[in-house]
Order: sequence, then C-alpha cells, then structure tokens
Amino acid sequence: RRQRQMCIRDRSGAAGTFVTSIQGLENGACGAASGWLFRVNGEFPSEGIDSIELHNGDKVEWLFSCDGGADFGMSFAQ
Repeated sequence: RRQRQMCIRDRSGAAGTFVTSIQGLENGACGAASGWLFRVNGEFPSEGIDSIELHNGDKVEWLFSCDGGADFGMSFAQ
C-alpha cells in the first residue's frame, strides 16, 4: 500500500488549534470567509481539533469552505 504525506499547517488561538492550510490551500484563498472546517461523524464541533477525543470508527472530514461554512450547511451561530 502506498503512503502519501500531507502538508498541514495550523495555528493556536483562544478557541484551540485550527488548520490554516492543507496541501498549500490556505484560509482566505477564495475570499475573507473562506477556510478549512472539519466535522466528526457528520457534525461540526464547536471546539478546535486539539480538543476533540476521537474513537475507533469516527469519521473526520476536512472541508474547504468558500462561504464561511454555509456551503456545507454550517452556521457559526450553532
């Protein structure tokens, strides 16, 4: 099985660690409201990725939003 390396950049903030770039695609690449989001088992956590406890079978998805998450059904008011 062939393994691939990924380049992921992150930054720590008041809400925890958040991803700023994956494979060179950086937050802000398609406007001020664009950036990386993640969901675990179909849900958008309110914590940073460093606060999430994962278990066997959990599905983590990294999504690049061009519309503050609205393009994936997310709202910061959640």
